[in-house]
Amino acid sequence: PEVSKAEQEVENLVKQLTPVERYAMRFIEETEAAWSAEQLAAAEREIDEQKREWEQNRLAALKEEEERRARELEEENDLLTYSREDATNQIWVSENTEEHMPMWCPPTPPQQDTDVYIDHTL
Repeated sequence: PEVSKAEQEVENLVKQLTPVERYAMRFIEETEAAWSAEQLAAAEREIDEQKREWEQNRLAALKEEEERRARELEEENDLLTYSREDATNQIWVSENTEEHMPMWCPPTPPQQDTDVYIDHTL
């Protein structure tokens, strides 16, 4: 197996070290790996905790939005559209003058060629 120039230089440096220095180097390399793994595990735990917190906040926001929409639906009892029968059967009264207000309904198209359109509001 061929050894690169950089690896040869590292081997030469290691040979120049005293036994205590070699022991210290191995100790640091081994404890660094364990310390890095411990740091990584702590970071993963922190990320998991932040994810859980975000999910809880998101669920709370969704629930709050759903409750707000439910309240709005309860407040909006008035229909936006009415059937023709309902519209003509209701009496609309002005809030200010209490005057009866006529209901406008779109004209219906003639059913036959002989039908003549008559506007009953006139």
